[in-house]
Amino acid sequence: IGLGGQLRTVGQIPLRLKEAEKLGFKKAVIPSATGIDKEDKELTLEIFEASTIREAIRIIFDLEG
Repeated sequence: IGLGGQLRTVGQIPLRLKEAEKLGFKKAVIPSATGIDKEDKELTLEIFEASTIREAIRIIFDLEG
């Protein structure tokens, strides 16, 4: 997370998402600048993209509601 609240990308996101699936996660919020294919057939996670922490929090709480 940057000083302005922007979500920064990290390395090896596909690998991290696959590990999250193995741990039982069903949904993930990732930085929108990743360029990942959300329609990847190998991933069963529901993927949401956010560019700021504020946007990510909104997504998370909308999912819970």
